[in-house]
Amino acid sequence: MSVACHHGTEYADLIGYNGVVNGSTQFIQGPVLFAAENGYPISLEEYDRMNPRTQVLMHNIVQRKPVFIPELGRPMKYEEGFMVLATGNTVGFGDDTGGHVVSRQDVAYLDRFRKKRLGYLPYAAEISLLENAELSGLPDDDARNAMATQFVQCANAVRRLHIGHEVDLEDKDMSDFLVQNNKLGTKLNDLGSRQLEVTLSTRALRRWAYLTGCYRENPNAIHVAMDEAVTMPSQETREVMHEIVKAVFGA
Repeated sequence: MSVACHHGTEYADLIGYNGVVNGSTQFIQGPVLFAAENGYPISLEEYDRMNPRTQVLMHNIVQRKPVFIPELGRPMKYEEGFMVLATGNTVGFGDDTGGHVVSRQDVAYLDRFRKKRLGYLPYAAEISLLENAELSGLPDDDARNAMATQFVQCANAVRRLHIGHEVDLEDKDMSDFLVQNNKLGTKLNDLGSRQLEVTLSTRALRRWAYLTGCYRENPNAIHVAMDEAVTMPSQETREVMHEIVKAVFGA
């Protein structure tokens, strides 16, 4: 189970509250209480958008400690299998890139979680994903692989400029992609240490590849599709991204 969190998420939204059902007042069970008492793991998505006040009230639940529910007159029950996961785009200390509207979280709350940093898909896996989905309509296997590779190279170049030059170093195939494309390597060197405000997610990458196919009759399909698929907050960012596309695709 999962809950999409935001700045207005309250404790009652997660645990439950008294509401009117068919003219009578009843307790309406929240997703966290339901998950706890039925043994399901629950993911708090975008946890770092929540108000820290709400998270403090979740401390004991995260650790499966007794929590009394006044509306029910009893403590919450924890069934085997229940756990609280939290996902977000920051580690809880705010965002200085301007790309994520998040709240700075309390260290005591963060300390209750085991942490795992997840990056992008491995280079080869992301290429395979495009080959078998958005680019599956191309009849030739070599053409499909070549185009998927170029899309992923563009995405990784944008990611390097957003995250920093340490990106991709954990995967040899990904760390070598600059070597495979001299034009791209030269372009990134020209851009130097500039940091882009946004990245290019796998979701946006897939949308870009799909829209390129939709505009295949347009000679500028790759660029038109990028403008529609990728978030570009400034003209400068747009110019950088399109320069990367030109360096990789040669168009």
